[in-house]
Amino acid sequence: TAMTEIHWRRVHHDSTHELSLGADGAAYMAKAQITRWTMEELGEGVANAVILSEMGLEVLAQVLALKDNLDAMATINLERPPSRPNHKRVFGGGRGGTWVIWIFGKSARFSARGFVGNEDRSFVQLLEDGMPEGFEEVCGAEVASKIIEAARDLSPLECMCGTGCETPDQHGDLRRLSSARDPRAPYDVTAAVLRCVVCERWWTFDERGDSHYGYQQSLTQFIPSFG
Repeated sequence: TAMTEIHWRRVHHDSTHELSLGADGAAYMAKAQITRWTMEELGEGVANAVILSEMGLEVLAQVLALKDNLDAMATINLERPPSRPNHKRVFGGGRGGTWVIWIFGKSARFSARGFVGNEDRSFVQLLEDGMPEGFEEVCGAEVASKIIEAARDLSPLECMCGTGCETPDQHGDLRRLSSARDPRAPYDVTAAVLRCVVCERWWTFDERGDSHYGYQQSLTQFIPSFG
């Protein structure tokens, strides 16, 4: 089948700006003016600066991902993930924290003061053997129960789409297709597009903040608008 175009729209205070991407490149429409870029020009600074300024960082990351993966356009999974258990992925930590547990994909990583290094356990190991020796005394029975419950709920799933992941590491099974940053921002502002290698859903990952105050992160499903 012939490739169709993908469209983005952004309403400014005085007009609606539109961007379209097809096999021959991109067209940006603002008021009565149309600017066109070839695929080669989309990888250059001028086009990127306009898209960033007028359409936003997430759109820029999505354009860059599609530019290099045009053949995959027809295979993007447009369905929302089915109803799935939603679980927290980070426990403990914080300033002065003595222990922390992270859930990455289908495994958990345990770290605590007094333990030597980090210990990783797959969900299968957790369901068979329980928490690492001595860790339940560190984190408490309530947290230990939540970790085992997450392992039980998430282990049978083919992928982690729709289970409350906020970062690529929490999801696992994601392949990075593009990344972009806002050089004008006074702190770190980045966006990336990633593809679930299991179900072909695409996700836009946003991260903003700095190392002193911390980062805000989120994954949102990218469902393109075809024209």
